[in-house]
Amino acid sequence: MHPDPTATPLCHGVVRWLLVLVLNSALVGAVRAQTFVATSGANFVLNGQSFFFCGANNYYLMYKSNRMVDDVLTNAAAMNLKVIRAWGFMDGASKDGKVTQPALGTYDPSGFERVDYFVARARQLGLKLLIPFVNNWDDFGGMNWYVAQTGGGSHEDFYTRASVKVAYKNYIAYFLTRTNQYTGVRYTEEPAIFAWELANEPRSTDATCATLTNWAGEMSSYIKSLDTNHLVCVGDEGFYHQPTNSDWTMNGSSGVDWLRLVQLPHIDFGTVHLYPDNWSKTTDWGTNWISQHLRVGRALGKPVILEEYGYQAKPARDAVYAQWTQIIENSGGGDLIWMLAGVQDDGSLYPDYDGFTVYNPGTTATVLANHAAAMLAKSGLAPVPVISIAGASLNQPAVGTTNLSFTVTLSPTGTNTVTVNFATSNLTAIAGTDYLATNGMLHFSPGIKALSFAVQVLGGSIVSGSKTFSVNLSSATNAILNIAQAVGTIIGPPPAGVAIGFRVDNDWGQGANVTFTITNTTAAVITNWSLEFDCAATISPYSYAALLSHVGAHHIFTNLSYASVPANSTLSFQCSAAPGNLGSTTPTNYVFNGALLTAITPPPPPLLSFAASLPIQIRLSGQTGRRYAIQVSSDLLSWTPVTTNQLAGTSWSWTDLQVANQPCRFYRAVWLP
Repeated sequence: MHPDPTATPLCHGVVRWLLVLVLNSALVGAVRAQTFVATSGANFVLNGQSFFFCGANNYYLMYKSNRMVDDVLTNAAAMNLKVIRAWGFMDGASKDGKVTQPALGTYDPSGFERVDYFVARARQLGLKLLIPFVNNWDDFGGMNWYVAQTGGGSHEDFYTRASVKVAYKNYIAYFLTRTNQYTGVRYTEEPAIFAWELANEPRSTDATCATLTNWAGEMSSYIKSLDTNHLVCVGDEGFYHQPTNSDWTMNGSSGVDWLRLVQLPHIDFGTVHLYPDNWSKTTDWGTNWISQHLRVGRALGKPVILEEYGYQAKPARDAVYAQWTQIIENSGGGDLIWMLAGVQDDGSLYPDYDGFTVYNPGTTATVLANHAAAMLAKSGLAPVPVISIAGASLNQPAVGTTNLSFTVTLSPTGTNTVTVNFATSNLTAIAGTDYLATNGMLHFSPGIKALSFAVQVLGGSIVSGSKTFSVNLSSATNAILNIAQAVGTIIGPPPAGVAIGFRVDNDWGQGANVTFTITNTTAAVITNWSLEFDCAATISPYSYAALLSHVGAHHIFTNLSYASVPANSTLSFQCSAAPGNLGSTTPTNYVFNGALLTAITPPPPPLLSFAASLPIQIRLSGQTGRRYAIQVSSDLLSWTPVTTNQLAGTSWSWTDLQVANQPCRFYRAVWLP
C-alpha cells in the first residue's frame, strides 16, 4: 500500500509492511511438521485439499519488540487468520536498531534474527507467511536505494541495470539459503512460508509494460532455480494494460500489465490491491475490481488473492468489507486485510496512522473473523479454539483467607479436550504473605466454554494501597493462547475523599473518546496519583496521564507532572478507547493510589442564572440535595472560588469587584460528590 498510488514513489511518513515474529529459544524444535502450499488450477492446495484463507498485513513486526510482534500474531491466530504478509527486508537505515542490508551485499544479523523469530513463531501458531524481498516505495530502503547504491539514476534502473539485478539476486540467494537459528530449518525447506514475493507494488514508467514484465520473468525464474518448494508471486496491484482506456488503473500508465505478469511461467498466482479512497474510486467500483480479477484468474487457471485492501470511512467500513469478502468466499482463494495491529510496549494501541488499521477485538475484526471461519469451512477445517484469562480483584480480608476467582474462556469450543496449565507469580504481592502460590491444569471437555480456579488471599497484610500478582497460562493443547496473563489485585482500605467518574463523549464503533474525572473533596492537593481499572477495551490517555501498564483488561494510569488534583476540586482528562461500542463495557474495579474506589456517575450539569444587578444574584438549579463549588474566571484558564459548598436549588448574592473593569466574566459549578 502507498498513501497516494497516483503519486511519484517518494518517501512518506507511514511505515510499510513488514512482518516478523519474535521467538524464545525454548521454541526450537517445538514446531509441528507442515507441508507446502501448492496450486491446482485456480485453487491453492495444502495437505492434499483445497486451501482457502483470510489473512492480514502488518508493517512494523520486523523491528518492534517481542511483545508487539506476539500480540499481532496471537490476535491473528485468535481470529483464525491463516496467512500474514510480512516484509523480508530492511535496506539501508536501521529501524529500532534492526536492519537486514545496511550496505549493498552486507547482511546484518539484527534484521535476520527478527525474520527467524517471526517464522518460527508463525509456524508454532499455524500461520503461513507471504514475504516480499523489496519495496517499490522508499520506506525501509526500496528500489531507489539499490539504484543509489550502484551509482544513482532513475527508478527504472532497478529493473534494467545489471549491477542492481545482481545485488537483488544476491540478497535473495542469501535469504533463501539461510538456516533459521530458532528452528534449524533452511528457508527453502520452511513449510511456514506460503510464498515469496518479488516486490511490494512494483511500478514502472514504461507504458508498454515490457520493463516490469521482463524483470518479473527473470527474477521469478531465478527464485525457482533456488527453491522449488514454494510459490512465487509478483506483488503488484493488479493494473491492466489497455492503452486506449482513460482509466489510469487500466491503461498501463503505471507500467503494469497484470495479464502478462500472471501468465509468466514461474508466477504461481496473481495479486490484487484495492484502495478506493486513495484511488478516487467508489466501493462499487472496488466490488467490480475484485470480481473482474477473479474471473480472469479462473480463465487463466491460476489463483488470485486480494493481497491488500482498505477503506477509511469507519461507519461504513464493516458493511463494505462484508461485501468484498463475500465475493472472495464465493469465488476467491484468499485475502489479506490492510492492516492488523495490536498493542505497544506501554499497553496502548499502536496508532492508526493511515486510517485503515484494524484491532482485535473490534467490530471490523469480528467481520474478518466470521469471514475467516467461512474460508476455513470451505477448506474443510474447523476454527482453532483460543484461550483467554481475565484479571480479578477483591478487598483483602482483615483476618483469615478468602478466594479470588479467575475465569479462563475457550472460544469456540473444541471437539477435542483442551488443556492449559496455570501458575501464579509475584508482582508486588508476596506468596505466603499476601496470597498462597497456586498452580494446576484446566481440562476443557468438548462443549465447555469457561472454567474457573481460585487463589487464596491471606488477610491483614496490607495497611494501605493494594498489591498485585500475576496468573500465567502455558502449555495449551488443542488450542491457541490468546490472553495468557492476568493480574490479581488485593485491595487495601479505601481512601476518604476521592471518587472517580467516567463518561463516553462519542463512540463510532471502531473506537471512542471517553473522559475520566477525579474528584478530590479533601483540603489537600493530590500531587502524585495512580488509577487502576479493568476494561475489555484498550483505553489510552491523550494528556494529564500516561498508561503505565495494560495486561489483559487491567489498566494502570499515572499522572503526568503537571496533573495534580486540586483540593476541593476535580481533574478531568480525555482518553481514546478501542474498540468502541462500549455499552456496558465500561471500566470497573477502580483502584486509586492502591485502594479500591466506587465509580460515580456525575449528575446532570446544573444551571446558573443571574440577575443583572450589583451585588450579582446567582441561582443554582439542579438535582435537589447536590452540592457544588462555584468558581469564577476571566480567561477560562484560572478559576477563583466564589463559594465552596452551595446547595442546588438555592441562590445567593455576591459582589464581583472586578465586573466593572472586566465585563467578560465566566462562572462554573463543580459538583461535590
